[in-house]
Amino acid sequence: MVFNIYGIAISAFKSRLNGKRIEKTGLLYETKMIMSIIIIFPTALIHGFALNLLGVPVIDFD
Repeated sequence: MVFNIYGIAISAFKSRLNGKRIEKTGLLYETKMIMSIIIIFPTALIHGFALNLLGVPVIDFD
């Protein structure tokens, strides 16, 4: 679900580069979303690996 949000911004940016501007998004929104992937994705990977290494469940159903 999260990557769907990023996919929309990336697709809109690609369309903008091809000369087809999407009316619902702006250039600032698209660039902020693309740049935020650089911080969020590696952080999520490290968090997931750390939880897996420690054996901590992501969701506790007790």
